[in-house]
Amino acid sequence: MRIKEIDTARGFTVLVMPAVHVLMINSSFTTQTSFLGKFFGFLAEGPGAQLFMLLMGMSFSFSKNKSFTDVLKKAFILLIAGYTLNFLKFDLPILAGIMPQSFLADLHLKSDVNGMMQLFLMGDILQLAAIAMVILGLVYQLPKFHVWALVIAAVILLISPVQLNNVSDNLFTRHFTDLLFAHDEYVYFPVFPWLCYPLIGLSLGHYLFTTNNFFTICRNAGIALMIAGKLLCISGLTPSCDNFYKTGAGGTIYHLGFVLLWLY
Repeated sequence: MRIKEIDTARGFTVLVMPAVHVLMINSSFTTQTSFLGKFFGFLAEGPGAQLFMLLMGMSFSFSKNKSFTDVLKKAFILLIAGYTLNFLKFDLPILAGIMPQSFLADLHLKSDVNGMMQLFLMGDILQLAAIAMVILGLVYQLPKFHVWALVIAAVILLISPVQLNNVSDNLFTRHFTDLLFAHDEYVYFPVFPWLCYPLIGLSLGHYLFTTNNFFTICRNAGIALMIAGKLLCISGLTPSCDNFYKTGAGGTIYHLGFVLLWLY
């Protein structure tokens, strides 16, 4: 099923993402702080990754193939795509000698084997999408999945960001827990708190077909959530409001509100 509002929003986000990534990796500090740089920064942190993940959840709710086997296949493809993109975006430029040294310096990495491995394992949006896809598939099996999705999203929102201590030094264990909690700067989109967006999207996908004036309700809820989130941040009741990648409840509520308003 095609819904023009969702297709337009998703298409806009996907088209903007490459430009944002090029700006982050290849541009100078002067460019990043210019009007153009700030504009792309707004697109990245506004109708960007949060919208992409919310729409993924919405689309899941009315896609035709939702058997758990199909979900696992899609998740595996997303995971392969994510690491392939890491290689093409990071490792290949290093091998070709064209990776900006300033980008590596910002991440405290060198253009050696260790640095290339760390970049290959970078936790980006597709790694998050793969994990989210599996969880959406499990939640969807539950009776009244749309209610459970909201409940789980609320729990994730309230407890994030989460920090797990004493993690094993095993490479695979460490990498998996990094994808969940982002111990360092090498995971952009940790499951906590980012999983709340596709879960809320899954619930919204249900209400899209059962509620009149759905997008108007999104607008009103979006404005209310933006105000509530900003007040929580200003009051200091929630942590990490300024950390886009690891927001606390206030920051996440604000971004969720913005996404709903943008969707309207």
